[in-house]
Amino acid sequence: MMNEHVKKLAGIPDKRILECSGQILHLIQLNVAKLFSMVGNDKAIPVIMGFFLEGDVPQRQWCIEALGGIQTDGALDALIDVLKKPEFQIPLDLLSKQLIASKSRKLVEKLMLSASHPAEPVRVAVAVVLGETRDPRAIRTLSGLVKDTSDKVRTSSIEAIGKIGTTAAVQPAIEALKDSMEIVRAKAAQVLGELRDTAAVEFIEKTTHDSSEMVRRLSVHALENMADARVPNILISSIADKAELVRGTAVEVLGNRKDRVAIPNLIKALEDSSESVREKAASALGMIGDTKAIIPLLERLDDPSPIVPLACSEAIVSFRSRAFPILIEALKHTEERIRRHSTDLLIRIGDQNLVSKLLKVATDRNNFLRENVSRILGRIGDGTVVDPIIKMLQDRASTVRKAAATSLGMLRDIRALVALKKAERDQSREVRQAASAALQEIFKAHKLA
Repeated sequence: MMNEHVKKLAGIPDKRILECSGQILHLIQLNVAKLFSMVGNDKAIPVIMGFFLEGDVPQRQWCIEALGGIQTDGALDALIDVLKKPEFQIPLDLLSKQLIASKSRKLVEKLMLSASHPAEPVRVAVAVVLGETRDPRAIRTLSGLVKDTSDKVRTSSIEAIGKIGTTAAVQPAIEALKDSMEIVRAKAAQVLGELRDTAAVEFIEKTTHDSSEMVRRLSVHALENMADARVPNILISSIADKAELVRGTAVEVLGNRKDRVAIPNLIKALEDSSESVREKAASALGMIGDTKAIIPLLERLDDPSPIVPLACSEAIVSFRSRAFPILIEALKHTEERIRRHSTDLLIRIGDQNLVSKLLKVATDRNNFLRENVSRILGRIGDGTVVDPIIKMLQDRASTVRKAAATSLGMLRDIRALVALKKAERDQSREVRQAASAALQEIFKAHKLA
C-alpha cells in the first residue's frame, strides 16, 4: 500500500476500518463459496454451510445459491435440511429454485419423506416444491397433505396438485371441494378449471351453490373450458346468483364459450340491477354474434349507466354488415330513440355495400325510413347519391325533404344548386331553412359569391 493511502486510512476512525474489513472478509468468504459451487465437489459443502451458519440473511441466500450450483446428492441433502429449518428465513422461492435446479430424481423421494414434518411451514414448503417438480409421483403424497390439519398446507397442496396437472390430480381436487375452509375449496375449483377434466363437472355444479361467493365465482369460471353439454345450463343458473360478481362471471364465461343457447338469458341480463353485469351481457352477446340480439342491444343504448350504452354499441358494431338488414328495418321503428340509434350506428359502420342497400329502400312507403335513409346517405355517401337525394326534395313528407336538403349541404355537390334554390320556396319553413343552409355550405365549399 502506498504511503499516501496509509495516511488517508490513518484519518479514519478505527470502528470504520473494522467495519470495512469485516465486509471485505465476508465478500471474500462468499466468493470462495461461489467458487466451490462451480467446482461442484461435495468437499465444498461443509465450507459453504460454515459460511451459511455464520452469515446474515442475505449472505445465507448467497450460500443457498452456491449449494444449488453443486448439484450433487450431498448438496441436495443440505438444501433439504435448510428447508426443514424455517428459522433460517430463506425465501421459499429461492430454495425451491435451487432444489429444482439439482435435477435429481431423488428430490421427490426425499421431499415425500419430509411430508409428515411436525412444523407447518415445512409441510407447506414440501407441498410447494413438490408442485414445482411437476412429477406425478408426488400426487399421492400431496393427496395426503390435502387432508392436513393446517389450511395453509391444504391450500398449498391443492395448488401443487394443479401444477402437476395429470388426470390423477382430478380426484384429490374434487375431494378438496368439500373442505371446511373457503380458501381451500376456492383453490380446488380453480385447479379443476385448469385441469379441464369433465369428470369434475357434476362436482363443480354443486359448488356453484356454495355458501362462499368466492367459491361460487371460481367454480363458475372453472367451467369455461369444460367441453360438456351440462355446462351451459349450469352457467345459465348462475346468472341468477345473488352476488353481482358471480352473475358477471357467469355472463362473461357464456360469452367466451359462445353458448348460443344462453342468448335469451343474456338478453334478460341486459336488465340486471348491476351495471357491470349489464355491460358484460352486452359484450357477451357481441361475442356470440347472433343478430337476434341487435334489437335488445339497441333498446339498452339509453341505459342510465355510462358504460352500458358503450358496450351495447360496440357489440352491435361488431356485427358489421350482418347488422344492416336489422338496423335498416329499425329505421321504421315507432320509437324515435330506436330510429336515432339505428341511424347513428349505420353511419358508424356504413360502407359502399350499405349505400346500395339504402338506395333500394329510398322510395319505401314508410316516412321514417325515407327520412333516415336520406340522413345516412348524406353522411356516408359520395357523388353517386346526389341525384337520388335531389329526388327526395320532392317527397310528400316535409321531414324527408328537410333531411334531403341537409344531406345535400353535407355533400356540397354543385349539382344540387338548382334543386336547393327551388326548395327555398318549399311550403314548409323548416325545409326552406334547411335548403338555405345547404346552399351556404355549397357556396362556401366552392368559393362562390
